[in-house]
Amino acid sequence: QSPSEDGQENAEDAVSFVFEHTFRHGPLPLGASGQQTSGPALALVETRLVSFSADEEDFEKLLAEIPALAEPFAFSKIALDGSVQSRVTIPAFENQSEGNLVRWGGFTLESQAGPDLKTLVGTFDMPKMELIMADGRLTWNGISGRFDLAETLPMLYVGTSQASFGVMDMSFIDKQSGQLKTMQMKGFEVASDSSVDGTLVRYEQTLEFGGVTVEGETFGPGVLEIEMNNLDGEALSSFQGQVQDLYRDSDSFNPEELVGRMLPLYL
Repeated sequence: QSPSEDGQENAEDAVSFVFEHTFRHGPLPLGASGQQTSGPALALVETRLVSFSADEEDFEKLLAEIPALAEPFAFSKIALDGSVQSRVTIPAFENQSEGNLVRWGGFTLESQAGPDLKTLVGTFDMPKMELIMADGRLTWNGISGRFDLAETLPMLYVGTSQASFGVMDMSFIDKQSGQLKTMQMKGFEVASDSSVDGTLVRYEQTLEFGGVTVEGETFGPGVLEIEMNNLDGEALSSFQGQVQDLYRDSDSFNPEELVGRMLPLYL
């Protein structure tokens, strides 16, 4: 948000990202050199970020500090059978600005979508992240996971997914006492399993939380299990489609506007 002349926040600065997609049309019997996908293809696609927000100087400064961001970060191969193999790689980087140091281990997403997007299988991994400031420090061991899903009704996918959240350590200087405070959030696991019988959907999810330690006192661990049965698959399918249309047709991503338009769908 940007303040007005009287100092009150009354406007939202739009932040836009512009991506460039380069298509190599086939058929390509051996793929193409330099691609992170291999094998015969109908087409190959490279994606890169070419600008963001309204300030080109900020973007040029960012590229000067992290040159790897100028390289293609997403590669997709459309195979001869119509399936799509994709790899998204955001490189690791280290950036120091205004006395703050950020180290990020990068991000990788590999996925395989079947013909007509009827199946979706993949893995993702975001390694360690570290933020060092004058009055504190945060270290997170990242997140990784996998998913194996199949479309049973339009826009309704069921199957299995799993995500592992790494340990997070935080330390900061309390402004009132001037003492160093510490907190550790131990890792947790989220596992989901869903299936459909006719038009009825069953959903199970398990969350295993390692616990949190604040100033030497530990809370946890804990386990939460959720099970839902006989959900109306056709209603869920219709809802998913309407939500996608809402985002596609929206001129902006104003949170209040989206909530106002989303509420009737929930009802």
